[in-house]
Amino acid sequence: MSETDLEWGIDFDRPKPGIVGVSALDIVHAIDQCFAYPADGFTIKWLGGRVRIPYTYGLSDLFEDLLPFLTAMLEVNGSYVITISPSEPDGVDADWAVVWEGGEVTIRADWRATSSESSAASSLSRCLVVSKAAFMDAWFEMLTHIALCLRTVEMEDIQEFQLLDGVLQALSLIHI
Repeated sequence: MSETDLEWGIDFDRPKPGIVGVSALDIVHAIDQCFAYPADGFTIKWLGGRVRIPYTYGLSDLFEDLLPFLTAMLEVNGSYVITISPSEPDGVDADWAVVWEGGEVTIRADWRATSSESSAASSLSRCLVVSKAAFMDAWFEMLTHIALCLRTVEMEDIQEFQLLDGVLQALSLIHI
């Protein structure tokens, strides 16, 4: 474990799974049904800084990019650009240019303020190098809990949930 592994991570709220029998159109709608806005969410720890993202809206927006991104990261080497949705109450969003080679992930982040009152974007480092294991483990832990909550929702379109399930199964094989 590298020194920066301790400065990267995802702290996430663990609300109890929702009431059985709730229905939703798709995974994004299911996230909106399962979690309270803005109370339920996750915090990305980034080299001493923190960015809070609510599950509802923030994770919903991120979901389209996140699952293909994590699927791509299962390859040994590669690169990907992903947009991190606006966070609340921090008022930042970002584009991450992520490159991974062997056991290391380098993220070059373009943090932007989403409101004139936000100073968080300017205080966040533009580059993070972390072990691939620490990076993947953080997402695995949070998404495993999200999947547990979403299993209580009856979705009309389960394609993205099946993709989530597949990503979690693949990640579980490398999760330490």
